[in-house]
Amino acid sequence: MVEGSGFENRRTGNRTRGSNPFSSAVRGGVALGAFAVCVGALAGGCGDDAPVGPGADAGDAGVGVDGGPDSGFDADVVRPAEPTLPIMTPCPPGWREVASPNPDDTATCDPWPGTGVRTDCPAGEAHFPGEPDCVVVGDPCPAGDFPEGLPAGASVVYARAGATGGDGTSMTTPFGTLAEALTAAPAGAIVALAKGTFAESVTVVRDVTLWGACAAQTRVRSGATPVSFISTGAHLVIRNLTVGPRVLRIHVVGGVLEAHGLVADGITGNAFDIDGATGTLDDVAAASTVGSVLSLTNSADVTVRRLSVTGTTDSLFAVIASRLAISDFSLLGTEREAGLSFGTGAALRLERGYFGGRAAMTLEAGSDSTVTMRDVVLRAPPGGPPREDGLLAPTGARVTLERVDFENVRGVAVLAGIGTVEASDVIVRNVSPNTFGIARGFALHEGSRSTLRRVLVERAEEIGVIVDGTGTMATIEDAWVRDTESRASDGMFGRGLQIQSGAHVVVTRMRLERNREVSALVASVGSQATLRDVIVTATRLRGCVTTTCVGAGAGIGLASYFGARVDVERFEISDNTLVGLQVARDGELDARVGFVVQNPIGANIQVPGYDPMRLSDRVIYRDNERNLDSTELPLPAFEAPL
Repeated sequence: MVEGSGFENRRTGNRTRGSNPFSSAVRGGVALGAFAVCVGALAGGCGDDAPVGPGADAGDAGVGVDGGPDSGFDADVVRPAEPTLPIMTPCPPGWREVASPNPDDTATCDPWPGTGVRTDCPAGEAHFPGEPDCVVVGDPCPAGDFPEGLPAGASVVYARAGATGGDGTSMTTPFGTLAEALTAAPAGAIVALAKGTFAESVTVVRDVTLWGACAAQTRVRSGATPVSFISTGAHLVIRNLTVGPRVLRIHVVGGVLEAHGLVADGITGNAFDIDGATGTLDDVAAASTVGSVLSLTNSADVTVRRLSVTGTTDSLFAVIASRLAISDFSLLGTEREAGLSFGTGAALRLERGYFGGRAAMTLEAGSDSTVTMRDVVLRAPPGGPPREDGLLAPTGARVTLERVDFENVRGVAVLAGIGTVEASDVIVRNVSPNTFGIARGFALHEGSRSTLRRVLVERAEEIGVIVDGTGTMATIEDAWVRDTESRASDGMFGRGLQIQSGAHVVVTRMRLERNREVSALVASVGSQATLRDVIVTATRLRGCVTTTCVGAGAGIGLASYFGARVDVERFEISDNTLVGLQVARDGELDARVGFVVQNPIGANIQVPGYDPMRLSDRVIYRDNERNLDSTELPLPAFEAPL
């Protein structure tokens, strides 16, 4: 332990006092005296290699050099503030709180309180988040054939599929078709449908309620050819009914749609095609839809509560110049990449729900579209392959994420391009590479404006957070990025935070730990990072250090390359495998009020004439094998592929 500092060796767990835990100058199989002169991308190889011994340092550096005294303590130097973990609780009603035994982790919320997984349900039932198991969609099936609980005094017309000779005035004299009942029903009437299957088209032109006995046993479907289900300009109420299979769509043009206990099964087009209408739906299930589950156009305004979707071959939701709000939902994905498709002026709000399956939730959105997700879990089913990407917003949507949990993702968990992302209390865990070798928690590009507050990115297999491109700006507050791994394909990368190609980032309270190669890298002309209260610790070697990059595994805490500018204040850079701070290739780094401890090399400068005092304003260097070094060490490839 550095006396008075509260540090300990995080690799061994041993507290040290006045001695260097790396006195052999070797860590992770890399000897400091064996590095060759090589500036540039490691993957590009070296030219005119020559061994450089550990004594080839800056000499009059202004901070303690190898073998010299460590810098003293200063009353103004305080440890950086630790970031706050995401706050995922209190959980939504019925969800199960899952505590973590790790004090550096946070409690999460599971939407499936019974077994922890969603249950496949029989016809007429669904497993909604917060429920321990399957529940009936709508009302339970009655003992008799007709629905129970019809309001007293209502005008009721009765229909039983296949009945003959009836006039629809009673249960004993029903019409034999739904079409007959609709023709006879006055405006505002209830058409009571018995258990059975009505193989016919439905056309509604005036206000009416279609009230089935129960969704499990009352169905409208096709006969020999597909049929349609259309309401035009009416106030249509649907209760306890299954529509499909081989129904073209439930098409509502203008007017109002209310639905309770409605199942769309095997619809050949869009399950719900809402054109300029207002809708309120609850207890709704959709299965095996060929088109979108919900398609909204022409200023439609639809609210859905308790929605279960078990597969669609098109986008889940397609919204153009309309509003869609969904709560208490379970969505098992889509075969199409664009899970959520939006046109100009669209608004989507998702609360208390679960995205399962493997398909990406790509947002195809116009510049003034908005998407809000609150208390949402995006997770591939246990035991199966990871889902393809998480939430991709490449075309300018304004995205707000609050208490969102991404688990087991392939590719990118959250991608922003052109538009904005505001993420608060977001967890990203287990990101594996897609077919392009990309595996990132947050990828912020193309001039996007993003704010990340209380986020945790854990076990991404390439980069935890990347901010890229001229005009791209990000504010990061209270962030944890840890255990990022090198790519399995080539053993490269494993970075926690990467800022490149002219992006600007402001960070307040961030912890980067147990990442690989370089934990925080800022690279290229125009890139700027302002870092406050930052902890960078235990950066490991690249995964390829024992195979294709022997002797060049990096292990760097914080680096500035190729004209980038970094300003860091109140920080701890500790226990990194090779270097704490590194400046190279015209990079700039100003460090104030911090600790650089327990690194083989405290600071490495590869910029001719660079003033080492820029790295030592109230900065304490202790228990490093060498506090300052100017050896030209190999540099990681400065930009990540896009």
